[in-house]
Amino acid sequence: MGDPILLMKKSEEDCFDLLQGWINWNAQQQMAGSTIKHKFSQLNGFLHYMGIKITKEDVRINLSFPKIIKEEPHPLQFEEVQKILEYTSGKKKGLYLSLLSSGMRIGETVQLRKKDFDLSKERVMIRIPAKMTKTRTGRTTFISKEAASFVRTKLRTLDDEDLVFGSSEIIENARMNEIVTFQRILQKAGLNQKYEGVNRRKITLHSFRAYFFTKAARIHGENYAHKLTGHGGYLPQYDRLTDDEKLALYVELEPALLVYDLTKKEEEIRNLKETNKKNEVLEDKIARQDQVINNILSKLEKLEREKS
Repeated sequence: MGDPILLMKKSEEDCFDLLQGWINWNAQQQMAGSTIKHKFSQLNGFLHYMGIKITKEDVRINLSFPKIIKEEPHPLQFEEVQKILEYTSGKKKGLYLSLLSSGMRIGETVQLRKKDFDLSKERVMIRIPAKMTKTRTGRTTFISKEAASFVRTKLRTLDDEDLVFGSSEIIENARMNEIVTFQRILQKAGLNQKYEGVNRRKITLHSFRAYFFTKAARIHGENYAHKLTGHGGYLPQYDRLTDDEKLALYVELEPALLVYDLTKKEEEIRNLKETNKKNEVLEDKIARQDQVINNILSKLEKLEREKS
């Protein structure tokens, strides 16, 4: 067939035939339409570098992309989170609980270093540098006490410049390592379902971020949720709050983010103890009343005997 670049340079017809073939092949692999368009944009950049300039109008007239199917996003359920964590090692539990309770992107999380963690407060606070974020805007978030129980242990072994969650200094490699690992865990947990007709899983690492957003929006409103997840510009007044004020808002939100919910279990145990104590008091009162009744009956029996 020859060099495809040379063929594409040779004639416009060959160029678009090859590109349409590439699009069709990706569609046959059940690649989502949105992904194909994204990859085509990257490919077009390379072709432009190679001297093959294709305009948006050329694409519109000569190429046909599969329709983008927009399935209703699968809402991550509490029971699914629990099941995922059942098949997760302690090291990864710290990562997943951090994603779930902070709203961070996986691409941001794998870049965090020990120096970005503030352990001086009631909850672990994370300052995400602007250079790490998608919007190039730095922000502050927190992780739950459940996540902190894993993270604090690891932080003790690290120096300030060490990566906390990342497996590589190359961001994309670190991100892909976590995606592949998570897919294996989903497979083991029996949660590897895909949307019908597209090669896309219903549960991904992004699902933790969406879970956080939903809980935050319900308790403090969408503006607050947008700000903590780094969508930018939704709640500028949040940036003017002190760290302690930000923490107070987070502590109000935290119970909705807990997986093992130790606070709730402690409350249940305390209530059970109080109930048992009340029952013991009631039983003691009944026993004393029974004793009084028995004494009265005993006296009545004695009087009856004396009369007879």
